[in-house]
Amino acid sequence: MEGTREWRDASLSPGLGRASVTSRAQFSSSFRRWATGKGYPVPRLRHLRHASAAAPAFDESQLPDLGKHCSEKTCKQLDFLPLKCDVCKQDFCKDHFTYAAHKCPFAYKKDAQVPVCPLCNRPIPVKKGEIPDVVVGEHMDRDCRYRPGKKEKVFTFRCSKKGCKKKEMLPVACDQCRGNFCIQHSHPLDHICTHGSRAVSIRG
Repeated sequence: MEGTREWRDASLSPGLGRASVTSRAQFSSSFRRWATGKGYPVPRLRHLRHASAAAPAFDESQLPDLGKHCSEKTCKQLDFLPLKCDVCKQDFCKDHFTYAAHKCPFAYKKDAQVPVCPLCNRPIPVKKGEIPDVVVGEHMDRDCRYRPGKKEKVFTFRCSKKGCKKKEMLPVACDQCRGNFCIQHSHPLDHICTHGSRAVSIRG
């Protein structure tokens, strides 16, 4: 009979090993009940929404070895390519990497300055690693020759080479003989430097 005729899905037989046999009437009745929602629960979108909401949120602590936080107190953002300050050795983002941006307390170690005394207007040489304010303060307490109403000479360091009368505002000492020279004659070959008993020549 047509109502009880059995049909076989041949495409399922290779995977199952045995064909799945179902009467056409039973299959049609089951499909209608599922489609109309009578007797079988129908999945809805709200179930999917609840499943996605239950997923755990991303936590930065799960990746402790990736990137570092900016050491600037007002920033603290996570940077995956941080930059380390070569003076204070702390990590910063690209916006706070410079000495001025993070107000590095040890920037004076890298910053070569020649401050001017506010009293005598003379440039005060500052060695590497010294604090300019401290050096200027010591100059004002000891060596400052401030004379109100009297103009001080700026170029006072005369060249020691014979025949040269140039003067510099800062001492330019030779590394070998320790003599004071102008910039033009500061190199040992330019002032025929005598270090010990042997004179330095162009040939060496």
